[in-house]
Amino acid sequence: MNIEKRSLRNNKGFSLVELLVVLAIMAILAAVAIGMFTGVIGSSKSKTDTYTAAMIKNAIVTYITESNDVDFKYGTATALGTGATDVNTLVQKLEGTVTINSVDYGPYLEQSKDASGALYSITASDCKYCPQGTNNKGWAITVSKTTLNVTVTPSTTGSSLSVS
Repeated sequence: MNIEKRSLRNNKGFSLVELLVVLAIMAILAAVAIGMFTGVIGSSKSKTDTYTAAMIKNAIVTYITESNDVDFKYGTATALGTGATDVNTLVQKLEGTVTINSVDYGPYLEQSKDASGALYSITASDCKYCPQGTNNKGWAITVSKTTLNVTVTPSTTGSSLSVS
């Protein structure tokens, strides 16, 4: 009976080595999980950029088809674009109604507003149509007047709009 009591007294907890092994295993598992999570976030941001680019492209194609304004020549305050050079204005105009010769067109994109109701700028950090990818700083938009081909891709150098 004395031997049993002595044996029970000595097994009160885990040894320091056992605790360190468990902590090391947990640290390895956490490092692997964080690495995988970071990859998933990067992939989802890239897919979001692809989807947003397709939405902007479809909005531009629909606007051109409906209004026959291939070169964005209607640069008034109520029409589209500012001489076809400003991506921010282009996207904001596609979010609203565009009036050309007393005819309303659009909206072609859902409006992105903040809590106060003001439209976000495409350069704002939390705007709806901004690229989300790590190195993407804007959209490169090209429109071909002859083929009516529109391409919208994320750009690492900033926004640009080319009509040719």
